[in-house]
Amino acid sequence: MTHRSCATEYSEYCHAIAPFDNRIGIMGGTFDPVHSGHIKMGIDAHDEFGLSKVLYIPTGRPPHKDKSDIADNEHRMAMLELALTQPYMQPSRIEVDRKGTTYAVDTLNLLRKIYKDHVFYYIIGSDTLFNLHTWKDISEVLTMTHFIVFFREGDDLNKVEKLIDFFNASGIMRFFLARESGLDISSTDIRLRLLNGSDLSGLLPQKVIEYIKENNLYTK
Repeated sequence: MTHRSCATEYSEYCHAIAPFDNRIGIMGGTFDPVHSGHIKMGIDAHDEFGLSKVLYIPTGRPPHKDKSDIADNEHRMAMLELALTQPYMQPSRIEVDRKGTTYAVDTLNLLRKIYKDHVFYYIIGSDTLFNLHTWKDISEVLTMTHFIVFFREGDDLNKVEKLIDFFNASGIMRFFLARESGLDISSTDIRLRLLNGSDLSGLLPQKVIEYIKENNLYTK
């Protein structure tokens, strides 16, 4: 049975009155730039699953992208600093300061050393759920973290629920479908809008828009 709401059998993972001190959410991505969808997912995951903090971890050199296509690390970190206004949201340099290609399995191993006796919840969209089999050492990753999945418009909800049930078939509940859906916003579309001078209302925090304009980002 897929977790979609606060069913009795999953009461431990349902909306909490107060955050659990040992639950840490992980939001990974290029954040190029960070947008309103990223922020909403962090807030919704925190509220529903009682996370004590949500770490936003921009990738350094992701395995699936050419680093030359990504904005400078310091610009992406600066935009995160401006966008994360909730006290439980924290930007992390754990990947941008690491040399070489960054993989989730390595990040999780480092986080487990920093945050001992904590439980991790990787926050992903349903589009990423279908690609988990391509992650490096995914079998090891599955032993180190839970996953909070946000349904993305355009995906098949029935297929999403079936895949979550497949991952949870062993009886170990590691995958949970969030009640709220993710916003249909992409950083790629935002960069195109910036090139074309299109309206960005509701897509980016105002301070991030101002930072992008002040630093002439995404103009080429």
